[in-house]
Amino acid sequence: MKCVKAKRDMGQDCISVGLLHPISNREQQAYYPDVHKSIMENGMEFPLIGYLTTIEEWDDLAKRNHLVLPPPTGYTPEQIVIQVRGGNKRLRYAREIGYTHIDCYVSTDLDEVAQLMLEQGKWYKTTS
Repeated sequence: MKCVKAKRDMGQDCISVGLLHPISNREQQAYYPDVHKSIMENGMEFPLIGYLTTIEEWDDLAKRNHLVLPPPTGYTPEQIVIQVRGGNKRLRYAREIGYTHIDCYVSTDLDEVAQLMLEQGKWYKTTS
């Protein structure tokens, strides 16, 4: 197992990259080299932020919001998957570099997810 570990402990687990599914379809190429360089030089500060959702809930969200990717295929509507709400570029980095696992904090509460993403965003803005 080759895991990208986060410096900060938020109670996350090292999860297989195959179990994590990106939610965003926004073009993220522009900043991707910066993410790669930062992780190579400094490590990963925070774990990814995942949200447990059913395929059906994800599909409904994708139909309402064009920035959301359709849910992954091969699952039944009631199956639960981990939707990556924060850290899609870090997940992509891990997959491309050959990592099998990455630290991810998983929540069932969207308010908690939003708060964690806000806190991480504020931290990144102060260090840039």
